[in-house]
Amino acid sequence: MNLKNKIKEFFYIDSLHERKIVPFLIFVSFITSFLVGRGFALFLPQKIIIINGYHIHHFFFGISFISIAGITALISHTLKKIKLASVMFGIGLGLMTDEIGLLLTCTSENFVCNYWSRLTYDFIVIIILIYLIIIFFDPMWLKRKKALKA
Repeated sequence: MNLKNKIKEFFYIDSLHERKIVPFLIFVSFITSFLVGRGFALFLPQKIIIINGYHIHHFFFGISFISIAGITALISHTLKKIKLASVMFGIGLGLMTDEIGLLLTCTSENFVCNYWSRLTYDFIVIIILIYLIIIFFDPMWLKRKKALKA
């Protein structure tokens, strides 16, 4: 069995059903943008955006992506545009979540600003679990229900 078939088997067809494609796209783009954000922070820490002396964190780009995705989803009537909004939302969620530890430690007493805070990883695990449940629970439940009826 080749890798392509194994991947298809893992994400069996029910998970990519029309109802599941939106959370699946959000999930994949969320993971990807989080990893890209962490990669930039790890390997290119000197590459930052400064406007008028202010360091613009990628959290703000995440807010922008989520806002544009929300507007796009509200005014769209085609699956293609809804898929685009899903990807944009996932990217924004990943960028925002990547900096959640920094935001929480910088705005709380008795904490030192820490981009690498464990809080970020706690949030990532929670969000990943939520999306895995959304994507896979319903299809697994339906398979179990069919097996019990047989």
